[in-house]
Order: sequence, then C-alpha cells, then structure tokens
Amino acid sequence: MNISKDVFKLIKSLTRHEKAYFKRFATAHSPANSNNYTILFDAIDRLADYDEQELRKKLAGQSFIRHLPTVKHQLAGQVLSSLAAYNAESQTSAGLYALLNSVENLYRRGLYSFAAKKLARARKQAAERDAGGLLLEILEWKRKLLLVAPWSVPGDELNDLHRDIQDTLASIQGTADYASLRDEVFALTQLRLPDPEQLLDASLSQFARQEVIARQQAVQSFGEERLRLSALGLLAQLRGDFNAAREFHGTSYSRWMKSATERHARYDEFIDEATRYAACCAITGRAGSFSEVLQAIESVKADSFTIEAKVFESTVYLKQLHSLQNGMLADARDVCRILESGLNTYDSVIRDSHMLTLLYNAGIAHFVSGDFAASLEYLNRILNAPPGPIRQDLQDSARILRLLVYFELEDYELLETKIRSASRFFRKHRKHTTFAMHSLRHLKKTGPLGRHHKGNRDSDTMARGTAGSRPRQDGKGTGRIAPARPVAREPLS
Repeated sequence: MNISKDVFKLIKSLTRHEKAYFKRFATAHSPANSNNYTILFDAIDRLADYDEQELRKKLAGQSFIRHLPTVKHQLAGQVLSSLAAYNAESQTSAGLYALLNSVENLYRRGLYSFAAKKLARARKQAAERDAGGLLLEILEWKRKLLLVAPWSVPGDELNDLHRDIQDTLASIQGTADYASLRDEVFALTQLRLPDPEQLLDASLSQFARQEVIARQQAVQSFGEERLRLSALGLLAQLRGDFNAAREFHGTSYSRWMKSATERHARYDEFIDEATRYAACCAITGRAGSFSEVLQAIESVKADSFTIEAKVFESTVYLKQLHSLQNGMLADARDVCRILESGLNTYDSVIRDSHMLTLLYNAGIAHFVSGDFAASLEYLNRILNAPPGPIRQDLQDSARILRLLVYFELEDYELLETKIRSASRFFRKHRKHTTFAMHSLRHLKKTGPLGRHHKGNRDSDTMARGTAGSRPRQDGKGTGRIAPARPVAREPLS
C-alpha cells in the first residue's frame, strides 16, 4: 500500500480529541492557515474515500503541491509525533519510556540521586503493568547507578539486583512459553476446519503435553496467568466443553477486573477475554454474568480507533448471540441494523474471522425471521469474499444455508445448479466434510427436486407447473426447513 492511503487511514483513525491536539501540536510555531501540514491534514480529512485527483483539486494553489509525496511522508511523521505526545500521560508504556528517557538524561549529567528517584517511579509502574521487557532495562539502569552512586557502596544491593534480574528473566521466559501455547491454540480456533477430528485430537494431545510441562512451573506474574487461563479456555472451547471454558475465562476476567492499570494498558486483550467469557455465559445459560460482562465491555473508554472498533464488534457479536440463543428475533434484526451502521465505519479494522462470524449470524437472524432475501445478501457477502483458510466451518455452513434459502424462495432451477456446484466444491476441497455431503443428499431428495430426480423430467407439472415452483419474489418462503446451523455461537477468538 502506498503512503497516500496509509496517511489517509491514519488520519481517519484519529479521534476528535486527537485531531484537535494535532492542530495545536502542528501550529505551535506557525499559524494554521500557513502551515502545510494542517492544510494537507484538513484536505485529506474531508475526503470520504481516498482520491488523489480530488485531493489535488482541494490543494490547488498551494505551493507545496509540487512536492506532495514528500509532504505526505512528513505529515505522517508529524501525526505520529503528536500521538506520542498526546498519549504520553494516558498510555502507561509511553509514560514509562518518558521516565526512562529522563533517567538517561539525568545520568548523563551526573545527577544520579535525581535519576534514582525517577527510576524508582519507573520500576513501580513497570511492576504494576507486568512489563518484563522494560523491567530489564530499568534493572540495567539501576546497576549503572549502583556502580557510580556516591551515597552507597555496592555489595549486597548488587547481589539483590542480580537475583531480581534472574527472576525477571524467568518470568519473561514463562510468559513467552504460555504466549506460545496460547497463540498455537488461537491459530487453531481461527482455522475451525469443518470436520477437524483427527487434526483436533492430535493438536489437543500436543497441547495437553505442553500443559503438563507448564503446570510444573510456578506462575509468577499476571502475564503468565492470563495467557495460561486464556489457552486453557480456548482448548475447552475447541473440545465443546463450554462450562469448563467459562470457568477458565471467568477466572481470567476476574483478574482483569481487579487491576484498572492492566485493563487500561491492554484494553484489546481485556475486551477479547471478556467477550469469550460473556459468550460462554450466554451459551451455558448464565444470563446475570452475561449482562454484567457486556456492560463492562460497553463501558470501556476507547482511547483509539481500534479499541472503539473492538468494542463495537464485541458488543454486536454478544447481542447477536444472546438474541438468537433466546429466540428474540426482533432484537436480532435490530442488531443487524446496528451492524450495518457500524460496518460503514469499522469495516477496515475488523479481523476477517470476526467479520465472517458477524455476517453469518446476521444471515441466520434473517433466515429464522423469514426474511430470506436479506439472509441471502449476508451469505453472499461471506461466499463472495476471497477464499482462505479462516473459519472454513462458517464458510461451508454459509454455503449449505444459502441452498436452503434458495429452497425457501422456491427457486428450484437455481437451487439444482447451486447443489451441483456445491457438490463439486466439497468433493474437491473438503473431502472429509460429512455434514455437507449429507446435507446435499438430503436437499436432492426433498420436494420437487426429489421428484425431479426420480424420473419426472417429462412433465413440467411437477418440476415447473406446480404452485410455488417459481421463485418467490417477496423474499418469503415455505418455512419447511430449519437452518443448517442455528448460530455461530463459539466465542470470538
């Protein structure tokens, strides 16, 4: 992607407050009406979609238009610098880096006592947010200060420091091990093959062996514990044991709720874990806990465009799940309207696997409500997307459900063509998909299609002339077949 679209997306991702701060940041030493960066910023911000020609029209008469690519690069740097300054206080990591920068400046000027005070503050913050990597850097600065400090003789303090370094390294290694375990499980949840018994059994056995090894290590930090609990919860989900998954994700969620600092530093991870817990609560009938967690997610104060998008996708998914699980079809259709409105804003940052889930559940909501035309629109959006390995189970279920939509619309000619196409697809790409093949055989034997295949091709009475043999134009159908899969209820991973 070229710099033009990168800068456009960067500017569009800013919140209203971040845009206002950039204007003050960029015009600190020059008026806004003569500042190239603010002029270009405003012109790009006014574009609905990036269009180079339209942008140049808006900038007609500006002297810097001859060097527009260069100015775009410089604008990107200015925006990123303003974000760093804007978030220096609100983002814990930014505050820690600022403190370490102060420590280095004070150290270079020989102000060791002052540097030690700043370093103590940095170490406290690093410990609170479980920042192992930064903690190592802080300990290295402490070592330097101990070796030059005039107010003490290094000895026992250095021995204590070296033990702290060893403990920190062990914690980082433990966190890395759990992160590797969790990420391997997560990758499997993203694939979700339609019939993954053999692959799943082998993978679960491998992960179980890793877990036995992991249990022998004492959990030292919140980072290790949250990753371990998340991995175990995902494993339980893959096994279909949502009660066990709820316990693991619930324990992790409780830990997150005890530390506002951790939540603020890692809002994206908190929202993911809270969403998994809420989904498991919905699936296992824990309505009270579900409502509590959903409220916690909705109350997150988004400090960036991506967090704002994550809150949107998680709340929409959970509302879809809750309404469909409880047969609240009017609510499910209302959620579809919220989904469509939000996709206009957040489409570019929603993960592909999550997008498939949201679209599939919307298709299910319209199907069970009898609005087959709307259901078909969502299913086509899934199946017309570029093919890939992500959530093959939902892609295949959408393919089968679309056939049921054609059946309900009584478009039997198109249905027969689509069945042949689907059969070829599954034989070629999903050789072990027994669910799909059984569904196709059942559809071939159903109603007019079944009579057609029994040899009644000589009469249009059965295949074309009967009442209801032509496609329904009102988007309503027969209501004789239930959806292939009631809802994509597995928690967003």
